[in-house]
Amino acid sequence: MPIGIFDSGYGGLTILKEIRRRLPQYDYLYLGDNARAPYGSRSFELVYDFTLQAVNALFERGCQLVILACNTASAKALRSIQQNDLPKIDPSKRVLGVIRPTVEALPGVSASKHIGLLATPGTVASHSYALEMEKMDPEMTITEHACPMWVPLVENNEANSPGADYFVKKYIDEILAKDTLIDTLVLGCTHYPLLIEKISEYVGSDMKVISQGALVAESLADYLSRHHEIETKCGKEGGLKFLTTENQEKFDEIASFFIDSEVHSQRITLQSPCRSETSELLESIKEHMPEEAIPLLDAFITLYPSDDEAYTIRGIKHWALGQRSLAINNYLSAIRINPESRAKMALQAANDILDYYNKDLLNP
Repeated sequence: MPIGIFDSGYGGLTILKEIRRRLPQYDYLYLGDNARAPYGSRSFELVYDFTLQAVNALFERGCQLVILACNTASAKALRSIQQNDLPKIDPSKRVLGVIRPTVEALPGVSASKHIGLLATPGTVASHSYALEMEKMDPEMTITEHACPMWVPLVENNEANSPGADYFVKKYIDEILAKDTLIDTLVLGCTHYPLLIEKISEYVGSDMKVISQGALVAESLADYLSRHHEIETKCGKEGGLKFLTTENQEKFDEIASFFIDSEVHSQRITLQSPCRSETSELLESIKEHMPEEAIPLLDAFITLYPSDDEAYTIRGIKHWALGQRSLAINNYLSAIRINPESRAKMALQAANDILDYYNKDLLNP
């Protein structure tokens, strides 16, 4: 039975790489929900829903232990799955995250007791690191800072581009301006180690930069040594398999870059609860959109699905038809369901698509 490793995208491969370096004897099954990445700006409810789907998929494939190699999933979904879902699914199975192993290693690292956390907007909004540190060492000060552009840079293989230099320097300057006593920076996203060379350029030699891979690997080794009931169920043939919700060829190419070896994956589907209704609405929208605008609409929906998706899609449909008041009502409904709704962006995006092609479909 393999150990399951889950991430919303490719970043968890940096955790997998370190775990296999430390514990090469075990079998591993990696699942990347790349089709719905990134998770960082999504609502708590949607991250929990997506993460539970992924955990169940790994359980169904024989995993007794699953590691959430994703800070956003660890922050927004781990506790609910551990406390509410595992007792119903199978009390003998386990799901672990990456935040606690990281926090446990911090008290002995910082001389000033001032630590900076660079993470996704979702992880920062959860305050999970600060809450864990408060339990462990109340004298430690954690300054949190969101880096929304770092994951897209890594996922799109732009980690060595001039754009990466700009955004790496920008976020580092911003967090150090918040607290001049910071002497340790924690990379609170599993994608960020791919930017560590650039990060090191802009922080200076006196700043400690902590990535999670080795810490999580060591914590897992310790966990397995203390939990023989789990350890004895883990396969020990050194096997490794990959699952993705994205196009296999794309995943294989990018994943190979992350782990420095050839990857051959299998594509699976993790079904979203409102996906069927969304598909029907999309087809209806396309009947009324300019043909050349449809690829833009498809790209937008792919980038911004959410738990308020049905309302958002209805809003785009009504906007395309010129029914502005109905569109706004649907967007407001989406925002009420989820304050972080992509509907706010959908309103402008739908209008921009139509304005770009300068087409009046119907009179308001």
